[in-house]
Amino acid sequence: MQVLDPLRLPLAGRLLLEASAGTGKTWTLSLLVLRLVVERSLDIDHILVLTYTRAATAELKSRIRARLRQAQRFWQSGQDAAAAGLDAETAQVLNQILAQGPPGAGQRLDAAVSRMDEAAITTIHGFCQKVLQEQAFEAGLPFDQDLLVDESGLREEIMADFWRSRFYPLGPEESAMVASWWDGPQALLRELERSLAVADADIRPQLAPDARERSLTAVRESHASVAAKWQKQGGEVRAFLAGNKALSRDRTLYRQDNVARLVADMEALAANNDFPRLLPERLKLLDAGFMHRHLRKNHDPDWQTHPFCKDFAVFWQAYQELMHTWRLGWLLAARHDLKDGLARKKQEQRRFGYDDLLIRVEQALRQPALAAALGERFPAVLVDEFQDTDPVQYRIFTAIGSTPGHQFFCMIGDPKQAIYSFRGGDIFTYLRAKQDTEKSVAGACRTMNTNYRSAPGAIALVNTLFGRTKRPFGFSGMDFYPVEPAGRAQDADLQVQGTAFLPLNLLLLPNAGQKALTKAEAAVAATQRCAALIRRLLAPDRVCIKNRPLASGDIAVLVQNHRQAEQMKAALMAEGLASVYALKQSVFTSPEAEELSTLLAALMDPADRALAVAAFATSLFGSTARELYAARQQSALADEGARKLHEYRIRWQQYGVGPMLYRLFAQEKLSARLGSPAKGERRLTNFLHLAELLHEAERAAPGMERLLRWLGRERQEAGNGESRDERLMRLESDEHLIRISTWHSAKGLEYPIVFLPFLWDARGRTRADATLSALFHDRKTLHASLSFHATSAEQDLAQEEEDSEQMRLLYVALTRAIYCTFACWGRISDMEQTAMARLLHQDRTPGDDSALMTDCNRLNATEAGQLVRCIRPEEALLAEGAGANEISAEAAPLAARPFTGVIGLGYLNCSYSGMVAGLDALAAGDRDEVPLPETSPGPEAQDFIHIDTFPRGPQAGSCLHSLLEQLDFTRPAAAQAEVLGQVLERFGVDPRWAGALPGWLDGVLVTHLPDSRTLAGLPPQDSWRELKFWFPVQAYPRLCTALGLPHMGGRHAQGLMTGAMDLVFRHEGRFYIVDYKSNHLGGQTAYTAAAMQASMTQHQYQVQYRIYTLALHRLLRSRLAGYAYERDFGGVYYLFVRGMRPGSGQGIFHVRPEIGDIARLDALCGEAGHERR
Repeated sequence: MQVLDPLRLPLAGRLLLEASAGTGKTWTLSLLVLRLVVERSLDIDHILVLTYTRAATAELKSRIRARLRQAQRFWQSGQDAAAAGLDAETAQVLNQILAQGPPGAGQRLDAAVSRMDEAAITTIHGFCQKVLQEQAFEAGLPFDQDLLVDESGLREEIMADFWRSRFYPLGPEESAMVASWWDGPQALLRELERSLAVADADIRPQLAPDARERSLTAVRESHASVAAKWQKQGGEVRAFLAGNKALSRDRTLYRQDNVARLVADMEALAANNDFPRLLPERLKLLDAGFMHRHLRKNHDPDWQTHPFCKDFAVFWQAYQELMHTWRLGWLLAARHDLKDGLARKKQEQRRFGYDDLLIRVEQALRQPALAAALGERFPAVLVDEFQDTDPVQYRIFTAIGSTPGHQFFCMIGDPKQAIYSFRGGDIFTYLRAKQDTEKSVAGACRTMNTNYRSAPGAIALVNTLFGRTKRPFGFSGMDFYPVEPAGRAQDADLQVQGTAFLPLNLLLLPNAGQKALTKAEAAVAATQRCAALIRRLLAPDRVCIKNRPLASGDIAVLVQNHRQAEQMKAALMAEGLASVYALKQSVFTSPEAEELSTLLAALMDPADRALAVAAFATSLFGSTARELYAARQQSALADEGARKLHEYRIRWQQYGVGPMLYRLFAQEKLSARLGSPAKGERRLTNFLHLAELLHEAERAAPGMERLLRWLGRERQEAGNGESRDERLMRLESDEHLIRISTWHSAKGLEYPIVFLPFLWDARGRTRADATLSALFHDRKTLHASLSFHATSAEQDLAQEEEDSEQMRLLYVALTRAIYCTFACWGRISDMEQTAMARLLHQDRTPGDDSALMTDCNRLNATEAGQLVRCIRPEEALLAEGAGANEISAEAAPLAARPFTGVIGLGYLNCSYSGMVAGLDALAAGDRDEVPLPETSPGPEAQDFIHIDTFPRGPQAGSCLHSLLEQLDFTRPAAAQAEVLGQVLERFGVDPRWAGALPGWLDGVLVTHLPDSRTLAGLPPQDSWRELKFWFPVQAYPRLCTALGLPHMGGRHAQGLMTGAMDLVFRHEGRFYIVDYKSNHLGGQTAYTAAAMQASMTQHQYQVQYRIYTLALHRLLRSRLAGYAYERDFGGVYYLFVRGMRPGSGQGIFHVRPEIGDIARLDALCGEAGHERR
């Protein structure tokens, strides 16, 4: 590609400039605008300059204004560089431009400077909005439509309507299918939003009208065949599965306990031909193809599966196709309703969104008259950051640039820095534009090959690293061209005492033996090592830049996401270093958003004293605890607070949320009460920013309740990813702090020293099954397609595009440093999937640290010399010294103030066990964690094999409850080792129990419950865990009296018992309650009916299960149409889990209270109070 000379570039026709990082793209663009004014005599408002964000627009406008003023001063000084305050190089450039232009350059410069406020320098969306406003008649569009800043509320409303109207009428089986795909309307919306963002993409596959019926017929026919063969061959298949030595028993696949579950699933399948329905995923183990892929390593090469499994594979394939077809059908229907609903609602409201701006202008430009008018008005169009364009925008540019009156169309960008696909940026549109430009005029594509940012060593590093591979970015048209240093920064500018820094310094992370580090281990090691090194770099007289000490603001730490930023910030804080988190973080994550949410909730209901107190406790009012207490005691003060809230509510109703908040900020003297200037500035900025956003949202969707829901939704979703520009937190002054930023946010910025602690963390797409949607482009036409049911080939194309974007992100990260980069590296889990590994190790996976260092050192065997240094964990890069900005070690230690008050006992929340024991216990749920007087003797010595020796007491009981709460009953416990380990660690149980517990837990889950089923066979959609309720304590003594039982404890006059039913499940239309009991009654044979009855009486569980039954009875009565206790309630199971074994008949206590008892209890609770759900 031809190298650009910006002074001799023809200012006519079509041009594409590729500007690598640091090559002066903005400098060149401002120079081209100056040349258009001076040489082509264009008025400044006839030069259209477009970019993609408001921040970039402001920066570009400032740079162009400065360039024009510079030229104006030079002209007015008689082209005297000294008089104009210019250096010789700049004067030479301006001399050449002025010499190339016609007479009258001074007047044109004066006019351009004086009219800069009229300059057409704007965002693409801003330009389109202006076109629709000014050219509405020519475009055939209405005049009175408003811009809808945020469509999310409308989208969620439409999707919620779709969910209610389409899915609520479905039967249980189809509902279970839908729930397995999406957990609610928002999950469905997230999958569809990508198809809306990529407006031009082809949606595939399309369904034939009879596709669903055909897939259903195929499943039913195949099922009939499989069911018949199972009846004949089921015994043989059981024996084959249990005894065949070739089947892999690893990872629980064909382990005996899992085989038992599999056989039970197959029995149930054979007995039921009711489709469509959701089948257990475990059934795939019967697929012959799956079996062949999961055989033991040294199996017989002539091994054959059972013939039944080949027949089952046909059924399983038909079933998978049925699921994909039905899922795709719902997706396409939802997408249709979403698009139509959005268009209809926006038309009704006479509003349009950002995407509508582009589409309407693109459609309007198909009229030759409008395109000609814009081409004549803007004879020169320059598009900055063109690599972030999309097909619709490109058609707008070309429509204006191809008109007869148009003179100059220049696109400037860098495909290597195209990193915003998640915002709709389409690098393939750039490649198409490049092809079109190359076809139009030979030499119309130019490259900029001089880097003005970095020192020669840093430039050589990037040239060498990306130049090792023929096409590092993957696609034709995205070639890497080396750049040359301009010499403005020199390697010698960075002066280090006692050591030397190379352009890339790899901080190797420690490995224990040959095993790779886990990502969690690597994150801790990387953040700690970087923070410690930064502290040493900032020590006095250690590092200088051009003879001045290195400052905190000279260092940037680049991370990939919010979680990594928080980890790095914490590590820096541990070293006593202050930092600013410059992540593009939503303002809705701030404490100020939470306080405004509290305020608006209080204004919705000023009579709610709890909400009022919460509002006055925020910094918006600044009430102290003493003032709040006084208001509670003195009705006059409370009335004054209520009056104030009522006044703000009235103002909100009359004038809107924005004017109300501004009045509140002024009257409550917010700015004066927000503390220190630095902290106060931050908080006030957030409050004002949120007020603007709330005002805009209220205009789009009026209504107090609606606005409060919108704010809650925004706060909940703010952490899901990068926010739109208008939602990003506005930063206060932070130039003296270490900056933490994301790779995306750092684009366009530069820092003397850069740290990359998470360079090893792979962030590519996770390849899943064919239900995963995939966005990809045809490699010939460059057209986008979005597949909701991606084939393997389509996923391969999507993965190539993801790999390319990850390589481009790496390029951005490695080109931020002026002098040197420190990056953590090593043998870490999944490290080989990173873009850096592809460059460093050239598709090799280093087996040890020596091989890893050999690969890295190959970069030093080039003409560029020493570029990379590998620093082992034991190497001290800099001697220890006191760091700058450290927290003083002499500060007085903090200590908690002793509590000398008295907590009243008149109103408490407690568990059932606490209530009957008469204890003042505050418990989160109803557990066996409150020790009762009749507790059993201490535990025997633990042997980590027999459950009899499992620890006893509250902690052990909570541990068993937590395991049964968190485990997936449909999977073997051994396959959930991570959950098992976390729970044991949390409750302080010896981790050696992790070996014996899975087998015992699986035994509990496959034990048949009388009159119902096993827990292992329980469909997820038919079970509810930890169903909480509250019961009035004052009803307990009366309940005991009514039942003829003595009441134990319950001495508190009033309060609530906090209950939690461990499990509620539905079987054959009846609802059952399960309560787990970890009581130790003796050995495993001791859990007889008599022993359990004695324990039930001792702990008064016969009252507890009636309370549980009442809670579920009330819930079902309010939610289940036609509910009848005798028909719909199946009873309560008390599972004494220590004694449960399949076939033993022990450990299970089943009871179903009489309806008369529940009716009496219902009446008693009606007198004592109402339970709350």
